[in-house]
Amino acid sequence: MGYRNVEGPDNKRIIVPDADAPAIARLFQEFATGVFSLEALAQQARKECLTLRGRPVYKSELHQILRKRVYTGDFDWDGQTYKGTHDAIVDPDVWEKVQAILNRRAENKQHRIKHDFAFAGLIRCGHCGCQLVGELKKGRYVYYHCTGHRGKCPEPYTRQEVMAKQFAGSLRDLVIPREVLAWLTEVVSTSDMNEQAARENAVNKLEGHTAGRKRN
Repeated sequence: MGYRNVEGPDNKRIIVPDADAPAIARLFQEFATGVFSLEALAQQARKECLTLRGRPVYKSELHQILRKRVYTGDFDWDGQTYKGTHDAIVDPDVWEKVQAILNRRAENKQHRIKHDFAFAGLIRCGHCGCQLVGELKKGRYVYYHCTGHRGKCPEPYTRQEVMAKQFAGSLRDLVIPREVLAWLTEVVSTSDMNEQAARENAVNKLEGHTAGRKRN
């Protein structure tokens, strides 16, 4: 992606930047700012009709592109990095910034998965509607922030204690009408009676079966 194969000197095949090279360079530069998530940058590219080989840009393909060293003029092979002879599309410093951002976000994501956050998946950002995700700071403080899937969100981080107080306040305002409580009581009572009757019926059948075998 971003290069094409041509015949070079001595009839050897080489790669040279193609028409998509400027778009590749722009994607790296945009992501290196740290403003965009992968999904947000892919969405912006599609919104601006930026295509690669005539196709819209999506998150998975974008992630693969941003990880490839070949765009710096070097390339990785069998665990080693080699100096290439092809023209670079992306400045090496920009590429390194992109790798640092991707690595940091991958570590944060793995850390968040290991920790069980109380409000994970329950609350959405009031500004843009994206979900809030938890993040552990200094090994003890839990903060929530917008995922930013629709672009950088201006809303600040929020401590879990603050959210817990607001959630508790909402629960205190929850009042169950008396008729609903009466209905719930009746349903539970009926369920208990049915369960007890079913258990007694099973016991009686078992006792009858055992007595019949003894007579035989």
